[in-house]
Amino acid sequence: MAALVLSGCGPSEEVVAQCESAVAHFTYERLDYAAVCEPAGFMPLDELVERHDEVLAAVERNAELARTEREDAAVAAAEGMTVEQQRAAVGIREIQTYEWAEVEGQQAEVVRWVDGDTVDTTAGRVRLIGVDAPEIDTCAGRKATEFAERLVPAGSSVVLQNPESVRETDKYDRLLRYVFFDRWDSPADMGYQLITSGYANARYDSRDGYEWHPHEPVYRFMDEKTSDTGQGYCDFEQEYLSNENNDWFTPDHVPGDGRDSNTCYRGRIPYAC
Repeated sequence: MAALVLSGCGPSEEVVAQCESAVAHFTYERLDYAAVCEPAGFMPLDELVERHDEVLAAVERNAELARTEREDAAVAAAEGMTVEQQRAAVGIREIQTYEWAEVEGQQAEVVRWVDGDTVDTTAGRVRLIGVDAPEIDTCAGRKATEFAERLVPAGSSVVLQNPESVRETDKYDRLLRYVFFDRWDSPADMGYQLITSGYANARYDSRDGYEWHPHEPVYRFMDEKTSDTGQGYCDFEQEYLSNENNDWFTPDHVPGDGRDSNTCYRGRIPYAC
């Protein structure tokens, strides 16, 4: 280690240059930094070491992210999927394999469903994150609400979870939360259930100018793959009501034709007689 000395009138140019290099390039181990640079007015050694550790950790994180990006792209290309679709697939597997120990949040009970995406709980009124069900005054909205009531009826225990990326409340002061409920002894995400069952759409996320949320890739991916079940029921009912003769029996429906004798048909559409 080279010996550096301080001149009587302050640090020499050589000392200043060596210390500046030690701070800029973290070469403090090449000289007696604490004895030479600290008296010359440079930051304490422990702070420099801490900064060095932070830089090394950041470099490692960036390298890991770059590696993950490359791996995701490679897997996606191999499977004929986009990176976004691949990440959604990973998210779906995570949602489907949740354990209660992994779900942290506030315990509450359902009081009533206001509509398909809003529920009153003992913790307050909750607006589900990232989903949009039709308004309650529409046929499809009523179907979505009925679905929610069947799946998570009043009195059900739920866990309300607010991810760090999403604010606490919306402009109507409703709590913004994921709602988890017990399904077959495992936690189920209500927003995911609404979307995959066709009663709600993925909305109010980063693509719409709102905050990104962790389940967004999954919600969006599944929304693209799911038909509007609620609207389908409404269209069916409307077709029935508009049929003046209510002639829902098909001419070829006769005993022994293989169809349920307690079921009536119009074309291939069954309904209870």
